[in-house]
Amino acid sequence: MAAEAVLSAFFQVLFDKLATPMLKEFESLLGIKRELAKLPITLAKVQAVLNDAEEKQNHDEAVKIWLKELKDVAYDMDDILDELTTELALHANVESDPGQSGRNTVCTLFSSLTMNLYQHEVASRINDIHRRLDEIVKEKEDLNLRGLGGASQSDPSQGRESTSLVDESTVIGRGSAVEKIVESLVSDEFGGTTVSVFPIVGMAGIGKTTVAQLVFNDERVKSYFEPRIWIHVSEIFDVKRLTKAIIESATGKIFELMDLNSLHLSLREKLKGKRFLLVLDDVWNESRSAWESLRKPLTSGARGSKVLLTTQSETVSRIMGTSPSYCLTSLSNEDCWVLFKKIAFAEGNSDAHPRLETVGKEIAKKLKGLPLAAKTLGGLLYSKKHEDDWKVILKSEIWELPANGNDILPALQLSYRHLPAHLKQCFVYCSVFTKGSTFDKTKLVQHWIAQGYVRPSRMREMEDIGGQYFDDLICRSLFQHYRLDKSRFTMHDLIHDLAQSISVGESVIVKDDEQCKSSKLTRHCSVTCDNLSSWESQSSHNLKSLRTLILRCVHRTCTSRIPHDLVLKSTNLRVLDLSKSCITELPDSIHHLKQLRLLDLSYCNIIMLPESVCNLYNLQTLKLKSCDKLQVLPKDMNKLINLRHLEEERGLVCTIKGIGRLTSLQELYLFKVVREIGYKLEELKDLTGLRGKLRISKLEMVVDVHEASEAKLNNKQKLQELELAWTADRHINSIDQGKDEHVLQELQPHANLEVLVVRGYGGLNFPSWFQSPPLLPNLVRISLFNCKRCEVLPPLGQLPFLNHVIIRKMPRLRRLGHEFCGSGKVSGFPSLEKLQICKVPELEEWTGVEIGEFPCLHLLLLSECPKLKVLPNLSPALRKLTVIKCPQLMDFAGSFPSLHLLNLTGCNERILSSARLLHLKSLTMLQISGFRKLTSLQNEWLQHLTALKDLTIRNLDELVSLEEVGFEFLVSLRRLKVESCPKLKSLLDGAAPQALEELEVDSCQDLKTLIEGVTLQDLTSIRRLQIVGCHSLECLPTELKNLTSLSHLYIKNCRRIRSLPELPNSVKRLVISHCQLLKECCQKEIGEDWHKISHIPNIWIDDQQILNTSSSTL
Repeated sequence: MAAEAVLSAFFQVLFDKLATPMLKEFESLLGIKRELAKLPITLAKVQAVLNDAEEKQNHDEAVKIWLKELKDVAYDMDDILDELTTELALHANVESDPGQSGRNTVCTLFSSLTMNLYQHEVASRINDIHRRLDEIVKEKEDLNLRGLGGASQSDPSQGRESTSLVDESTVIGRGSAVEKIVESLVSDEFGGTTVSVFPIVGMAGIGKTTVAQLVFNDERVKSYFEPRIWIHVSEIFDVKRLTKAIIESATGKIFELMDLNSLHLSLREKLKGKRFLLVLDDVWNESRSAWESLRKPLTSGARGSKVLLTTQSETVSRIMGTSPSYCLTSLSNEDCWVLFKKIAFAEGNSDAHPRLETVGKEIAKKLKGLPLAAKTLGGLLYSKKHEDDWKVILKSEIWELPANGNDILPALQLSYRHLPAHLKQCFVYCSVFTKGSTFDKTKLVQHWIAQGYVRPSRMREMEDIGGQYFDDLICRSLFQHYRLDKSRFTMHDLIHDLAQSISVGESVIVKDDEQCKSSKLTRHCSVTCDNLSSWESQSSHNLKSLRTLILRCVHRTCTSRIPHDLVLKSTNLRVLDLSKSCITELPDSIHHLKQLRLLDLSYCNIIMLPESVCNLYNLQTLKLKSCDKLQVLPKDMNKLINLRHLEEERGLVCTIKGIGRLTSLQELYLFKVVREIGYKLEELKDLTGLRGKLRISKLEMVVDVHEASEAKLNNKQKLQELELAWTADRHINSIDQGKDEHVLQELQPHANLEVLVVRGYGGLNFPSWFQSPPLLPNLVRISLFNCKRCEVLPPLGQLPFLNHVIIRKMPRLRRLGHEFCGSGKVSGFPSLEKLQICKVPELEEWTGVEIGEFPCLHLLLLSECPKLKVLPNLSPALRKLTVIKCPQLMDFAGSFPSLHLLNLTGCNERILSSARLLHLKSLTMLQISGFRKLTSLQNEWLQHLTALKDLTIRNLDELVSLEEVGFEFLVSLRRLKVESCPKLKSLLDGAAPQALEELEVDSCQDLKTLIEGVTLQDLTSIRRLQIVGCHSLECLPTELKNLTSLSHLYIKNCRRIRSLPELPNSVKRLVISHCQLLKECCQKEIGEDWHKISHIPNIWIDDQQILNTSSSTL
């Protein structure tokens, strides 16, 4: 198989370009109408036989060569068409804007003399294309290539049909998977009145069929299901054939061919009342109707009947599955080696061949846990006992292995064959990335768009279409989430090998100054080297055909400049990726790359961009992320009218004058208003494609309301997040107040907006689009910061999907009433989950909350509201309540039956006497902090917290004792932390929580005893004890040796502790820091207490590990 399989998608791109109105205009201008008119006709003749050619290329070398020549012509044609459309666009751009710089240069192109020369050159090149195409059309006859009706269709699954039989001796590392699947099949968890479908999903060769075979032959499955039926499905989901096969498998008899209705009736009768298991192996069907047709007779089975299917496609799983799919993952390296060893060595014993074993382990590691590959390569090497033979396999790619007995590539190729044409070219393109590399979804889609793989649509942006392509490849198990960062993706090494096997010659990866393997047919090249000039000189004769160049010059000695000649010779580049390289400058000749769509300089030390960058008319994506040395952008950036993505995070985008000309722009994270033409809000008017997040700052610089209305924010339907910001520390007078209100009124966003932030607003009231009826129905989060003059909040409760509200720094807000909840058709915050009210110094009351409002609220944060006295009766669903520095708040209205976390910090002591706190039956975490005058915790409500697991007591300046807490009643307490209570004398007096596992004491300077009057049997659950900054503490309890669960002991900055008591054998880690007296007595071998700690395997003293040879080996 070769990369020519994507030609059908490429041809469609050419047809689209030949039909563009711009090209029609240009063909008349240059007098090449007749030449261009013949191209679609000739292309159509070739396209008619592509399917047949793609089938035959695998076993006919002449057809493969024919396809290579065809693709070479197609690329050249694409280059010419792109050139023509670019020149016309430049000409039209200058004609429509005669004031633009560069006008004379472009217009000269169309002077009489130049026109004749250019016309001759273009006509000559097109005629050459015609000549080559005519030869290709003639050769198709000689090769006996036929149209759709005459193509020979080979069965890709031929020779790969599976059965239910399995050799369990060659199965490694799948016990857990089999156990989980069997348990699911024989349980009633996914049972129902209809047959349940359980999918096993994974990439080719991962072992899905093997696992299904093991499940099928499990004794529990045999006794639970009768009959058990195994069907190998593969690509063709023929309902009649499959129904007949199920009947024959269930009955053990040959069934005469009948019509579908008769087959269905017969199958229904055979399965009626029987609890059956049907395995459908290797399913590719993505037609819901076809599955529904096959499923109908299966519903006659008894309750508990199951279908187990194996597939590479998540889409198949979603269409057919009724229960969550089981995603089969790769074997570990160790299991892969064990499996490989079983196949490669007689009786699986490698002891007699230590040198082969060493190489074999490296081969197994290379296979990245793919069982099919382990079996295949093990089989290939079984009869080979020379180390050199094994090293050849180690260094080979899968397509270089012997065809005889190589099952890996055919299995992987089936994944590729099943892709539609548009996904094939996207998948094959990924072969240009180095094996094992990770990639970002957005960036890869941008690459595809730059290559022309994503066809434009009036209804959807190309980025959305490309994103769907990406998701489809994930669904087909060709892409995987990277295990260390789920936001990034990777390809299994063997899937990458598949892509490389398809793109041999077309995509080339050059590493470490190795000899360049590129040719005139090479279109995509990735280079990692020390000397860029050396690589360029080797490849100079092949640069003309390149469309992608990824340079990774990562060594310090690498050149910091792109060679001038490289640019002049690579004029057909669509993608130039220099990210994470040593490049510090681009040559002025960069403008010769007229077809460049994507330029990536991310993470480079680039100092400046040449002005000629602004002449890259076709540039769609410019990536400048983390270019920390770049201080300014070229002044004519607004000439890049096809730019869709400008990625940089340092605000340089704000320096682009006239950014409104970039009407294709989709990302603009910051727009800073300046009172100068080219920087006013009206620049946003035509940027209708903006998506993601936009922050508009310096709104006080808006001169008049008309300027704000010209921003046309309400026509930016793709925008998800919007921040409208005025400068925080400005003085606001009555004139500013009125202007702010008018400006905000005109900045109404589109109804699709999901997140809104208003910062520094100086108006008294919010605009009408905040009011009833809500004009932002899709808003999910709103933040109002530093709105200095606002006295009333808008009726945010009317927003149906709002789930997070932040109110911060509202110095004039005095009350929250029912108007906050709203009174429209939707009211009372039906979806609100999180509410934060912070730094509202004048807020005195919060009333008007009716029963049933705030039904979903589970988090409430109140901070620095010093005049607020009482909370309203809020949702019983509240799970987290934090109150910080609200000294007048003394009580709560209502109860909190679902409250799990309560944080009371810097409040009035009387709040601890609230009767509402007696009913916190669900509370698991409690923090009491900042009650400066509190001398003891004598409150009975603590004793009712039977579910409490975590208690923190912090910053209680006058606290002397914890005796009244009633620790013995806290039966669920697992963790106790006491911090910064400088007058506390004793920690646990007379009682202790029996379930306590972690005890931490920090900065309690007067603490003299940890435990007094406590039976140590009450503390046998403690695993971790930490004592920090207790300067009055002179010793630890002698009973510490009885804490038989203690494993971690930390003692830090306790300068009076002179010695340690006997420690239990359970201690595994001891840390002593800034305790000089204790340090001396714990010195290795010579310290007085060394014998008490010598059994501890992990000892650290003042950040130095003490290597303890006398402790038991773990």
